Amino acid sequence: MIDFGEENVSEEMARNEQGMVMTVLTRKARMEGPDGKIYLIGTNSDLTDIRKRENQYRALSETVPVAVAQIDERLEVTFANPLF
Repeated sequence: MIDFGEENVSEEMARNEQGMVMTVLTRKARMEGPDGKIYLIGTNSDLTDIRKRENQYRALSETVPVAVAQIDERLEVTFANPLF
């Protein structure tokens, strides 16, 4: 259930117009309109290119002679190459 003011964010698989499977970031939230009715609002963002770049970045970071780490907003390491 999506409560007021809370946003539901998830990655989902979807098919594009050509029938190819792609990864999308879906955001959904409830909103009360000026008419007092409750609405579900949402957006979808195609993550295909972002995932491709992430994979290229990871492959490159495996070969460079320096330590590489990726840290998320909670300050947790989400990726580290062997030199890290």
